[in-house]
Amino acid sequence: MYDVTATISSQPYELRIEITSGGLDYVALYKTFKLEDETNKYRIRLGAVASSIDAGKHGLSYSNNAYFSTVDRDNDAGSSHCAVTRKCGWWFKNCEHSKLTGPWRDGTVYDAWYNGTVWFPVTRTEMKIRTLQ
Repeated sequence: MYDVTATISSQPYELRIEITSGGLDYVALYKTFKLEDETNKYRIRLGAVASSIDAGKHGLSYSNNAYFSTVDRDNDAGSSHCAVTRKCGWWFKNCEHSKLTGPWRDGTVYDAWYNGTVWFPVTRTEMKIRTLQ
């Protein structure tokens, strides 16, 4: 079985997140991105962000250095089990700021991304990684 995290952990990458909300397209580009292995609970490490949807302390930036939580693995710092409360796996800290993994309802993920001012309901989302040369 191929372990993508071994590759991601050992090489420099950038992460591009694209979302569509209210018929408008938004982008968050994290100049460096690292995803750690299972031993480190798939912790996410993010560098600076160039973005139309992330002020640097919201969105996914808020989750920097967070462990990935799922319904069967409570790795978040919140007092509740965020993956159960929010009904999805994500790099939660206190069940806030972003959760692009769902749940989808009528073609939308509600309260999917917070930019410091408003919550974006998302009708399309893509997370893309690219090797830095």
